[in-house]
Order: sequence, then C-alpha cells, then structure tokens
Amino acid sequence: MTGYTKLIREARNLAASRGHKLGEFLLTRIQTGNPPISTRGAMVAVCEYCGASAAVDSDPPAGASEIWGEALESDCPGKVLADYRESEAGDETTTQDDDILTSLQAKLDPRRFPNMSPKFAAVVGCLLKIRITEPHLVQVVVTTDGFLLGRNEGEPTCQHFLGTREWLEENWEKLISLPDVGLTGDEYQAARGLIAHLEKEERIYHG
Repeated sequence: MTGYTKLIREARNLAASRGHKLGEFLLTRIQTGNPPISTRGAMVAVCEYCGASAAVDSDPPAGASEIWGEALESDCPGKVLADYRESEAGDETTTQDDDILTSLQAKLDPRRFPNMSPKFAAVVGCLLKIRITEPHLVQVVVTTDGFLLGRNEGEPTCQHFLGTREWLEENWEKLISLPDVGLTGDEYQAARGLIAHLEKEERIYHG
C-alpha cells in the first residue's frame, strides 16, 4: 500500500489547496471508458463540505492518471457555507465533551513524547482522532482473544498486528498518569473511558 499512501497524501494536499476537506479514502470500483465498458479498483474519498470526490489508483490503465477528481480541479463551494454555519453556531455547539477531547488531543499528542514507539503513537493518534502518522491508522479492532489489529487509511481490512489489549491498557495508563501531561480529573476519567469502551464493547475504534 506504499504507492497508495503517497498518492493519498498528494490528493489530500491538492484538494486542500482548493478548500476541500477529504474524508477517508475507501476502496471501490469505478467505471471506465466513454461510454463505460469496464470497471477497475480505486481509492475514493469525498469532501466533507460539498461532496466532491477525489480518486487515486497506483496502477492505472495506460493513458489514465493516478490522481483525479472534481475535488482536485475546482474550488470547494461548501467550505464558505460550513465556515458560516460554524461561526453562526458559536459557543452553542461547543460541548464539554468537545472541550475535553480537544484538551486531550493537545496534552497527549504523541509528538510531545519523542521516546514513544511509532506503533503506540499510531494507536494514540487513532484513539484521539488526530492524524500524526503516515500511513494513517484509522481503525483498531480488539479481537475476542484480546489482541489488537489495525487498519491504515486506504486498506480494506484490519491486517496489522499491534499488540495485546493488556499492552495498550498498561501503556495508556502510564501516559495519562505522567505528571508532565497534567490532566485534570475530568480529562483523566475521559481518557480512561476510551480504553474502557474497548474492554466493554470489544468493537472497532474509528480514528
């Protein structure tokens, strides 16, 4: 998936220069030809503001581009509206949970801890919904026998072994308990709650 990772990053940058905010790239099949005569696999993402799409294909047919889509060719008409709605909403849409998550993202950002292992940094980024690694880890699955599997953006399934649930719990507890991190009581309980969901529900985490 190395080729896809580079193309996805390039597509995101191009779309951002046009004001688009692309969601997750997912594997899909697209029609080719004019009129369409066949299909081929590609990674496609949609702008969260206006719905314009961008697609990448690391092995395109002869004469076809590796990166294409309206999100790369035209400015985003939805961003202005999204910014307006956000400014109109103001503090009314800012909840306590949002404030706590924002604070956790700042205080527990793996980039503050140079000795943190890349694997743990990727998991922390996924739990806190921040993009800090390439490729970007977007899902963590807890299996029934207590192991962690991960999926990077652009991949169809969770195929990366990350460790055990005990490994995550132990390292997470050490991180959030560090005096230098300085979590408040509410922030500490919220941070512990992220892992508690893994224990209770044993389901997929989306980052």
